[in-house]
Amino acid sequence: MKFTLFSSLFLLLASQMVYSQANLDLETGVVSSMYNDVRIPNETGTLFSLTDDLQTDSKPFFRLRLGYRFGKKHNLIVLFAPLSLNASGQYDQEIHFNGEDFPAQSQLKAKYTFNSYRITYRYDLKRTSKWIIGIGFTAKIRDAAIKLTEGNKSSEKTNVGFVPIINFTFKKFL
Repeated sequence: MKFTLFSSLFLLLASQMVYSQANLDLETGVVSSMYNDVRIPNETGTLFSLTDDLQTDSKPFFRLRLGYRFGKKHNLIVLFAPLSLNASGQYDQEIHFNGEDFPAQSQLKAKYTFNSYRITYRYDLKRTSKWIIGIGFTAKIRDAAIKLTEGNKSSEKTNVGFVPIINFTFKKFL
């Protein structure tokens, strides 16, 4: 009896493993900011640019994607994409930012963060050796912040939000 139960369980798991596939994707490069204007709060804050008024350095970035296909048509994909840039410099006028006042010509440091975390479920409607068509749903959490610092004074505006995304895929293999 134990042998039959063990054999049945093994065959069931082995048949699922035949269709299972895991993959790992790592992207990297250099990111720079070409446009990043800030005004917090929107109506009464000072409009200034992290790229035109301060100097924002380029830096390396990475994105990590882990995917797992189970069964013949089910896919689960997790994405981790952290992003932050640092800026520094002096601004020629006083800055009102998020409830704090930063004097003109003071040495400012700023940090811009826009992290993205996603989990996707996708169902492959059609999968052949030549192409894949699928549809699914992605739940994205974006974790954004802008922080301004001068000496011992700092202020940070954070925003975390959920973004629902419909996921489509069409891949043609050559």
